[in-house]
Amino acid sequence: MKTKDLFVLAVRLLGLYFIAVGLKNLDVPAFMDLTILKGDDANDVISALLPVAYNVVIGWWLLRGNFLVRRAYPEPAKLPHYSSPAPFPVSAPVQSEKLSELEAAEKKLAALVANPRGDQASQ
Repeated sequence: MKTKDLFVLAVRLLGLYFIAVGLKNLDVPAFMDLTILKGDDANDVISALLPVAYNVVIGWWLLRGNFLVRRAYPEPAKLPHYSSPAPFPVSAPVQSEKLSELEAAEKKLAALVANPRGDQASQ
């Protein structure tokens, strides 16, 4: 068995333990007798059921265990499989001159300074 399998088993056993503790804390005969429930306050009933619900919910979450297993053992990143290199030589791409905004603004300003009246000079 791998360590991942042992971890999954441990998480699920812990989930079963939480469910067993939750169900053990449930006092079924007391809830079946209506005379006892009428004498109890609603807070007493809620405080009796809250630990049971908590343990059962945590146990159910651990039984599913997918979140903890994915967190402990993440899936490896899947890289796309590329085929063999191209059969013909590929030349380096021609890089066009890309100017930053500041350089483009400087070129426009230089063109305006060199030819302040562009329309009249061309006539």
